[in-house]
Amino acid sequence: MLAMNRYGFLHKIKAWQVGSTILIVALSGCGAPRITLPPRPNVLPRTTLDIISHGTLVPNPLTTPRSTPGYSLNELVWNALVNVKPNGALTPNLARRWTTSEGNRRVVVTLDPRAKWWDGRPVTASDVVWSYRLYSNAASGFPRVSPLTRILKSVVALSPTRVAFTLKASDPGFLSEYASQGSGVFILPSFLLQKLAPAKVRSSRILSDPLDFVGTGPFRPVTKTGSRLTLKAVPRYFAGIVHIPYVVWSSRPPVHSTRWTAELWLYKPSGAHPKLQQKWHADNRAWVLLPNFRVVNHGAAEATIAGIYRGGARKALAQLGHGSSANGPILPSNWSYFPGLTSPPSLSIPSTSGLTGRTWTITVDRAHRRLAKACPSLAQETETLGVHFSCRVLPTSSYRQAVLGGHFQWVLADTRTPASGWFFPSYGGGLYSSFKTNVGAYNDAAVNAALNSAATTVNPSAHLYDLYQAQTALQKNPPGVFLVWPQYPTWTTPNLVGMSENPYMRFYEPQAWKILSGGEK
Repeated sequence: MLAMNRYGFLHKIKAWQVGSTILIVALSGCGAPRITLPPRPNVLPRTTLDIISHGTLVPNPLTTPRSTPGYSLNELVWNALVNVKPNGALTPNLARRWTTSEGNRRVVVTLDPRAKWWDGRPVTASDVVWSYRLYSNAASGFPRVSPLTRILKSVVALSPTRVAFTLKASDPGFLSEYASQGSGVFILPSFLLQKLAPAKVRSSRILSDPLDFVGTGPFRPVTKTGSRLTLKAVPRYFAGIVHIPYVVWSSRPPVHSTRWTAELWLYKPSGAHPKLQQKWHADNRAWVLLPNFRVVNHGAAEATIAGIYRGGARKALAQLGHGSSANGPILPSNWSYFPGLTSPPSLSIPSTSGLTGRTWTITVDRAHRRLAKACPSLAQETETLGVHFSCRVLPTSSYRQAVLGGHFQWVLADTRTPASGWFFPSYGGGLYSSFKTNVGAYNDAAVNAALNSAATTVNPSAHLYDLYQAQTALQKNPPGVFLVWPQYPTWTTPNLVGMSENPYMRFYEPQAWKILSGGEK
């Protein structure tokens, strides 16, 4: 049969095609049931991971706080110089290798020659130098500009692939704190942004519109419609094969799922979703009870620490905090992953004479509802030790003034545990880099020596040995009472596998993800 096409040319069509057309036309006028197909954006041609998240679909790598879901999206798009694994060891990212010298005051990084921007341009030392100078500029809007400028003296390019950092003070944890994927210091494309004033960089389309992003990560945004941002795996990603071709980041669940899709919810589903399984992941935070050693005698504080470690309070507190009991002081790696760490055996319960006979006050931030609820529970448990605590719950502003000014006896805090642990050099003031008192500071030379060695060695065996040495020293002089490692929940379908558990990077090595389909096991 012949038919005329739209250009006026005759061409052949088959009889079954004519019949199909007639049938469709006939059905459309005969009250046939309407067939509703899922919207096209929800059906992608290959395996897809749907990440359901609150928050913006436009995560700005320069200004997005690390506590927000958008930061996790940044980790799929941008890279830093190094990664940090759960045992605290540094692994390459954009950097292939690094060296430290001059008593941890100088760090030289060599870039991976395979690392490229999405347009094929190699990542260079100029990109790194420009990025760090931008992050160090207060006009940039970077949330961590103050601590970064407090430690970074200068950054210069030694060659197209080598960068030298000079620090104002010895800091063995510099790379993990200010150059890792979990630090928020992502390397940005200087060749596109360097002509802009620092205050205007964050509002440029290169950083504010996902479809204009030029990154180095394994996933690149390709479409944005309503509440959905679709990212496509970068072909020939320099760090390895990306096993999930598409990631769809949205604030609404997909309306259609197949065996080729998986769902990862970053918040609790509002309705019933029987296919989802709740999973708990260790977070990079810890609940700690810290004495002000200007007020509390070291020996008496040590007795309280030992008593709480041997009592049952931490298990009850862990339930309140959706976490696990902290098993001894935290080190540069998160030792909650190591079953070999036990309660300090060298800490017998000494006399608490320095604490008995009076009521001690624990200061808590009212905004942290779980800690405010946990404080009375902790006070009740410590009554069995003969130590009396009362809770002083303050508004956030008053809490910060009291703690930063040292106007407290004990403080119950929920604080981030960086990969470099609680180790800060003298300029940082101890446990909290912004505190002016020695709250929980490591004031033991053996602890500091072991931590310094663990942070600078490139040998994994030596790294772990040094951490055990630090653990032994900490048993003799713990800085405070480490109570709970909180956890965060996610909900996922069972066919999503291969996600690495890493508290320092929520989406560590996303190229290792995989979606099981059909009969795979």
